[in-house]
Parts: sequence; structure tokens; C-alpha cells
Amino acid sequence: MIYLIDFQKTRKDLDKRIREELIPQLVADYDLDLNGDELVKSRYILPNKEYGWIYGRAKDNGSLLGMYFHSFLKNE
Repeated sequence: MIYLIDFQKTRKDLDKRIREELIPQLVADYDLDLNGDELVKSRYILPNKEYGWIYGRAKDNGSLLGMYFHSFLKNE
């Protein structure tokens, strides 16, 4: 039971770090706006075969990156 609690805490910490640190840093490094839609409209950043569905659901750059990281980690 302790392992499950540790896993859940680690998972929440990782999710929080991705949302609060990684995604904003990526957006800043590439001079994008977190609420902009350049990545969603251009449709060139994600592999279409596995993650093309994200373009239809994401409303902005931040949500696109968040959905991608969530899906990628869930599948790995």
C-alpha cells in the first residue's frame, strides 16, 4: 500500500512540474504565447500517427503541449 501512495505522490509531483515548469519554459524558449494558437494551427510539431487527434481538441499552445505530455507519459 505504501508503494501505491508513493507512486501517486510522484505522479502528482511530475504532473505539477510539467504544468508549472516545463510547458511554460518550452513556450518561453521558443518565443510563443502560452494562450496563443500557433502550434495548434500549424500542425507540424506532433507526430500525426499517434498524436494527431490532439490538434482537434487543443485550444491553445499550452493545452496542446499538456495533452501531448500527458498522452506520451500514459502510453510509455
